[in-house]
Amino acid sequence: MTCLSEDEATTRLQGLPGWRICENGIRKTYAFRSFREAIEFTQAVAEIAEAYKHIPLIEIRRNEVTITFPPQGGCGISDLDIALATHVDLAQE
Repeated sequence: MTCLSEDEATTRLQGLPGWRICENGIRKTYAFRSFREAIEFTQAVAEIAEAYKHIPLIEIRRNEVTITFPPQGGCGISDLDIALATHVDLAQE
C-alpha cells in the first residue's frame, strides 16, 4: 500500500466519476432501482473488500448505497483505496 498526497489522490479520482475526497477518505453514493439491487451490490462489495482485506464503511438507505474507504494503516488515501474504488465501480455495472 502506497500513501498518496491529496493532489495525487485527486488526479487518480478524476478517472472514477462520482468518487470524491471527504474528511473520512474517499466516498461515492450509488443509486439502484430497488432495495434488493442495493443489497446485492453491497454483497458484491463485501466480497471484494474481504479479498483485499481492506474494509469500507457501507451505508444503505433504501435504494442507495454509500461506500467510504476511510484512511487505514497510517495513510490518508492510498493506492489501494483507488484500486478498490475501481473494482467497486465494476461491481455496479
